[in-house]
Amino acid sequence: MRCVLASLCISAALDPVPIHPASQYVETVGTHPNGVLQMVKAPDTQPLPVLHLKGTAAQRGEAAGVLMAETIATFADKVFDDYVVALVQSVDLHGLPDWLATLIKQAVGKKVAVPVLTDALKWVSQKQDGHVHDAHDKSTQIFDEIAGIAKGVCDTLGADACQSRLGGQQAFTDRIKIVNYLPELIRMSCSMVGATKTATTHGSLVQLRSLDFGAVPFSNYGMMVVHHQEAKEGERPDAFAMVSFPGFVGAVTGLNSAGLVQSEKVSYNARSAGYNQTCIKPGGVDIYGCVPGTYDGEGVLGTTR
Repeated sequence: MRCVLASLCISAALDPVPIHPASQYVETVGTHPNGVLQMVKAPDTQPLPVLHLKGTAAQRGEAAGVLMAETIATFADKVFDDYVVALVQSVDLHGLPDWLATLIKQAVGKKVAVPVLTDALKWVSQKQDGHVHDAHDKSTQIFDEIAGIAKGVCDTLGADACQSRLGGQQAFTDRIKIVNYLPELIRMSCSMVGATKTATTHGSLVQLRSLDFGAVPFSNYGMMVVHHQEAKEGERPDAFAMVSFPGFVGAVTGLNSAGLVQSEKVSYNARSAGYNQTCIKPGGVDIYGCVPGTYDGEGVLGTTR
């Protein structure tokens, strides 16, 4: 019996994970002059929203807000409602000012955690807004897209619901912006691997990235966003796709139509965070407990990049 069970276990372990052709399971669930929302419902998988967007940053944002209004509003609610205590408790205090570290330590219970998380995210926003602006050719496109998302959500939900549930369009714009800094505050980091030449069966590059930080509500709200640029005459339009979350802008994981792939990870700068020992990571593994850098733009700019 043991032999039979062992054989079954080995067989199961060696069976490849099924790959379903997404095109066979795609359903269009919403359209907008600047976007299309599709849903991929493959067997034995969680439905995956795929959002196609085009136009200016503000137009893309508004289309996203219209097509995913309820999902975006619900996701933002869950950050500050269902999971706020767990998120505050997950914050690494290294590199934070003493006053903020003290508030986080004392944030016991939801009633205290909500304003503390808000203050912490606002602090990160104040530190990073300028760096985000500079990283995008000193343009406001990231913030234009966020404002567009808020407009689309509020236009879809209606003025009364926007005011009563979200605090109004400007307040929701501000909330979406600070939620985009959540990966910065809790310093999310994920697994990745790249292989090429003799390390692969075909000799070409294989890149894998898993958004496995495991924190809710992110684990239940994964989606794909595809941004399409306007086609130049006689040329194929460029596009880039990224793994994202409702209301998030920028990219940490994705690929473009030219074949360039991106797997961005948190940047470590131990000394700048006040860690007075040399940060040694054998084979890239942080076995000595190095700490992330400060919030002065030295670290990778998370999802807002």
